[in-house]
Amino acid sequence: VRTPFNGIMGMITLALEVPDLPAKAREAIQEVQESTKNLLKVMNSLLDFSRMEARGASLSPVRFSVRECVENLVCIYLPTADLKKIPPDWEVAPDMPDII
Repeated sequence: VRTPFNGIMGMITLALEVPDLPAKAREAIQEVQESTKNLLKVMNSLLDFSRMEARGASLSPVRFSVRECVENLVCIYLPTADLKKIPPDWEVAPDMPDII
């Protein structure tokens, strides 16, 4: 399952190496790259969860940036929101620690 995603990531990397790539196309390809990375993370998590269920493994806490997580999520939906003429409106509470 991971092999096709690695192939897609490789092709995205090659596309971004094109020297005269228009800025708008580069931006779109970078969004595809980020979405593909996020999808791969989700898929890896699902595979890990399936493995844990099969073996009875336990979870361990991981520190992460809430702000970065929210920003990445917003970026995924920006193109769709733009097509639907929905202005982006989001915020992370000012008192939210960056890393939890």
